[in-house]
Amino acid sequence: MSIVFLHVGDDQLVKLFVKSIKLSCKNIEIIQCSDLKTPAVDGVDFVFRHDGDITNLMTFRLECFSNLRRRTPAIYLDTDMLVLNDLSAILVNTTQVGLCRREFGRAGMFNINFNGLDLSEYSGMTLDEVYPFIACCTLTPSFEFWSRALTTLKNLDPKFHYWYGDQEAIKIVAGQMSDADKLLLPESVYGCLPEYIQNTQPKIIHFKGPSRKKLMRDFLSCP
Repeated sequence: MSIVFLHVGDDQLVKLFVKSIKLSCKNIEIIQCSDLKTPAVDGVDFVFRHDGDITNLMTFRLECFSNLRRRTPAIYLDTDMLVLNDLSAILVNTTQVGLCRREFGRAGMFNINFNGLDLSEYSGMTLDEVYPFIACCTLTPSFEFWSRALTTLKNLDPKFHYWYGDQEAIKIVAGQMSDADKLLLPESVYGCLPEYIQNTQPKIIHFKGPSRKKLMRDFLSCP
């Protein structure tokens, strides 16, 4: 059983993320996926290094997760999260792919110009219609799901290689799977935004975006 994350660069908040896992998940292996230069984060059990193009971060991420070739259950998390509860139970003998189901802001209109991208094909659609699954938390029984997602992404418009590509590929691959092979992980539990935690009991808080990331130290301190 493993928790896997991608970390490249010098964002020090990743230390809080790893510390939260160490505090909450006593018997889960922590794996950092990275480039050839980024130092290992204190507390990880293993660093998998991939020689790829980090300027196309979405493709690099799926390459890492696929090439890691984990044949056992693992949860793949973003680093702008804090784990509050042990995740072992959901990992034991799972045969399903767990997808983080969007709950917050579903009806909001999708920004077709986010990060300077031209996503006009989604004009007039809601965020939930475009991306019903959030890539911040994904459970897989093995690496095969990521291999399918990577193949899918490589066949998409190059704009998705830089941004949104993981969500785009996850959506497509999930649509090709049977309902029996999928497990929906509620965003309110597995990626709850901090402003909603009083109304739910999350296992993971997701500090999505620069303004929320500033709050991580309010929830957990780290030297």
